[in-house]
Amino acid sequence: MGDDLLDFLAVSGLDKGLIAQREADLIKERGVPKGGKEPRALITPELVEPFNPFSAGLENAERFLFAEWFQRPLLDLRACSGVQRGVYAVFNVAPMVCEPHLKLKYHRVVDPAGRWPLYVGESDIGEEQQGIGDRCNCHITSITDAGLGVENFAVKFIVLPKLINAERTFIEAFRPAWNGSGFGLRPSAPTFRSNGSRTSVWDTLHPGREVTGKHSRSYAKALRWLDGRLFKNSEAFSRFRQEWPELIDFDVRC
Repeated sequence: MGDDLLDFLAVSGLDKGLIAQREADLIKERGVPKGGKEPRALITPELVEPFNPFSAGLENAERFLFAEWFQRPLLDLRACSGVQRGVYAVFNVAPMVCEPHLKLKYHRVVDPAGRWPLYVGESDIGEEQQGIGDRCNCHITSITDAGLGVENFAVKFIVLPKLINAERTFIEAFRPAWNGSGFGLRPSAPTFRSNGSRTSVWDTLHPGREVTGKHSRSYAKALRWLDGRLFKNSEAFSRFRQEWPELIDFDVRC
């Protein structure tokens, strides 16, 4: 039975035993650790040294950046305190705590080794900006408030010189599932303060944060948005593997 039909059964509230068995099979198939308890790396002085991808030459900068990215270690979300500017990504390293039909959708992006990101961000210290450590703390609050299990997520980052917009490069390359969903919005963001704002896709699918829009969003439409984003995520992986085969020695079930 295909995963699309299982998604339909889950949304319909049917055959929960079959859904649970399929989920268990997928976890066994992918070797996903329960609760994301695998060891995390510690921040070393080398990790916070600025990395300049242009040191390899302008024509090789993008490849050099991606090669460095895949070699970066996974860190606990709570380990980035004090880290300032750079690009970072949040990874779903074990099945998150959520509704069965969402778990079945998200199994496509569970990546215990931290290679294909769920969310990409960029940060710097400034009057209106937060460092990577502060942004990770915001994400921890969002994940915790939604009850998804912060232990099921991890992060990696690269400290970059200013004026290098790696965030856009990574988003275009990886098409992360949660970028554009509202996951990265902060409580002080204008989107949440606007009288005409609509509850974000992320808050519709994962309620719990105090910050929501004034107008509700259709749950069915939010699911369709997620399906579309997961499809783009899968397409991006296929394109990346074709363009950079020497950097991809793994498979991600998207």
